Amino acid sequence: MALATIPLAFIGNLFAVIFAYIIGGICGIGVMIQLAYESCFAVPRRVRDVKPKILDQLDFEHGFLRVPTYHGFKNESEPLRDSEIRLHYVAAGEPGRPLMLFIHGFPDLWFGWRHQLQHFRSHFRVVAIDNRGYGESDKPTDRRAYTLPLLVRDVRSVIQQMGYEKCILVGHDWGGLISWTFAAVFPEMVDLLIVMNCPHPLAFSRMPFGDLIRQFFKSWYIFFFQLPYLPERMFLSNDLYRVEAMLTQPPLCRTPSAVTPKKWKYTSIIWGKTVLCGRSSITTAT
Repeated sequence: MALATIPLAFIGNLFAVIFAYIIGGICGIGVMIQLAYESCFAVPRRVRDVKPKILDQLDFEHGFLRVPTYHGFKNESEPLRDSEIRLHYVAAGEPGRPLMLFIHGFPDLWFGWRHQLQHFRSHFRVVAIDNRGYGESDKPTDRRAYTLPLLVRDVRSVIQQMGYEKCILVGHDWGGLISWTFAAVFPEMVDLLIVMNCPHPLAFSRMPFGDLIRQFFKSWYIFFFQLPYLPERMFLSNDLYRVEAMLTQPPLCRTPSAVTPKKWKYTSIIWGKTVLCGRSSITTAT
């Protein structure tokens, strides 16, 4: 095939993928060196098999919803076999009031929305979910069960099972991307869209080339997360020191009250298996 017949978009995407894996590999080598050093002075990781009391002490309703999931695919849209998983949610406010639904990002869970739930409960029916793979929601073993179309379907299922036809949708970080996509696919189900820390996906395609390259480097962690084994080991090392640092040290944020729930989420024991960074070697659906 002549080079002239190859679409420029394909060539650009090919170079982007190669470049991304190069960045991810460099980050991986750096992490391996750091983990080897830390192993000499490591703080043992504690098993947190008791749920933090603060998660139940807040005045919110807790419950589970069942949503479809898929364990194999002929292609992106055609599942070979389907079943159900449980999504954990918390809710507050009078049923029947307008629904305000909160979608968290990485590495969060519903607890990150506790202040917003408390503030808006007097005017709305507020609901925050644990996305699949997080918190107390089930964790399918097939990585293809975490594709964006399935996460968007989860949001639709939550709205419908709560007895609503539409909602005010609030998303942060990865939850922001889910929210942008949901609003594009199901606009009739969104009264108002509020997105934090996640620009519209089309914004990247309209960036000047120089800005795009700079953003590419700033997104190094996305490429690093594609590597096997190392991202989990990095987060779990030194008793999840990096998770604690993300939550307590500037310039990122200062929310020490979230440290215990987050560490519990990543090191809790479920039937003898350790949950690693939102993924698990078991499926908890029944």
